[in-house]
Amino acid sequence: HDWSWPGIPGNQDYDCEGSSNSSSLGMDWVEMRLSFVQSAERPAASWWLDSLRFVFDRKLAESLYRASHECLYGVYVLNLVKAMWAADTESSSYGIYAPYVQWILYESLHLLGASQWPFFALFHHFTSLRRHGFTLDFTPHELGGLPFREHGEWLQAQPLQRHLGLLNRFSAWRPEFAAAVLALQAALASADEDNQRLVYVTMVYGRFNSYIEGWARRLRRLRMGNLVMATLDEDAYALCQKHHGQCVRASISVLNKYTLLLLALQLGIDVMWLDFDIFLVRNPGPAIAAAAAASGGQDILMGYDYLSDCICNGIFYLRARPWIHRWLFELVRWLYDHPYEHDQRAISAFLNYTERIAADPGQLPPVPKWQVFDVDNTFINFGEWEGRYEELVLVHFVDGSAFSLYGRPTWDPSIPLARPGQTEGGESMSPMATFYGSAGA
Repeated sequence: HDWSWPGIPGNQDYDCEGSSNSSSLGMDWVEMRLSFVQSAERPAASWWLDSLRFVFDRKLAESLYRASHECLYGVYVLNLVKAMWAADTESSSYGIYAPYVQWILYESLHLLGASQWPFFALFHHFTSLRRHGFTLDFTPHELGGLPFREHGEWLQAQPLQRHLGLLNRFSAWRPEFAAAVLALQAALASADEDNQRLVYVTMVYGRFNSYIEGWARRLRRLRMGNLVMATLDEDAYALCQKHHGQCVRASISVLNKYTLLLLALQLGIDVMWLDFDIFLVRNPGPAIAAAAAASGGQDILMGYDYLSDCICNGIFYLRARPWIHRWLFELVRWLYDHPYEHDQRAISAFLNYTERIAADPGQLPPVPKWQVFDVDNTFINFGEWEGRYEELVLVHFVDGSAFSLYGRPTWDPSIPLARPGQTEGGESMSPMATFYGSAGA
């Protein structure tokens, strides 16, 4: 067989070379196509941004039928780029563009490949927009089928030692799973806040490893022995073992922010997630208990942003109840099946609050009883704040490093610019270095 490109038929202008001068829409199709071309003359160019003025041109949006007659492949490309932007930034609109992307695949692959429009490069780029690599550290049965998953309240009604003893049955299970349960048991044994069955969970890896010693020192100062660190690389695990002791090996994936929580909820353990980029001003236990008991009892407590009407998943609390486990399980399943989805946006949608995702309301589980932490005084994001220090519990620095969990390359536009106080070459002046880089933490 001859698999060489047959080329574009001579009477067809799929590259739209002749359409720009005669465009009734005033559209320069050639300039649009060239915006995707990398050139030494334009070293700072970014097709991801440079193509926007064409892709979202109002004239095209209002006259798509005429545009497709002028330059069909150009319209294919603009819909493909729109679909990528939708998936990456506002997934609730992804379904609008997905059918148009599907139409591209009905074309001859030879004609697509022979044109100068970068179809295959763009499709390949689309795969890089995923936020996880379909990697889970636990099996579906471990995440959603443990024997006690429906009996969290009963487990919490038992004396602590009996509760801990009932969890010993998992010591003979898969070694990685058994080790995670053992770490949760050890943390639970240290939870002495008015008999709360609460365990804190955080995640650390990479450049944050240098703060593990300071973090552990702060935990000891606040008498917070009930914390488990999910360590996502070997250095993190070694440092956690040296300075803290309750450590779980995990792989780098945004999904693993939630898998350890799914285990804990099935073991009758309430969990409080803490991003690693926070400073604990005081032990949060009493404030969490008070917030969870308010308004007749809350099953979920979320972080919140002082300046915008948005929840923040840098800190959140989950009560060990079967409906909360099912809610979180469905959230993780949705994120797994929709790898382009942002997890914080998905949580907001699953709580029916401000954000929307590419799901019909009927696909989402029932919304649990939930509330936000007091962002005015106690659980704050770093920046503007009008509360009192005497009421402050923790500060979330909102470092913005979640992009490193996605496995994306350095061009990723979600990578934040250096924050004020950081040196150009590193972390020496960051809030984390200030609070955790000295023996005074």
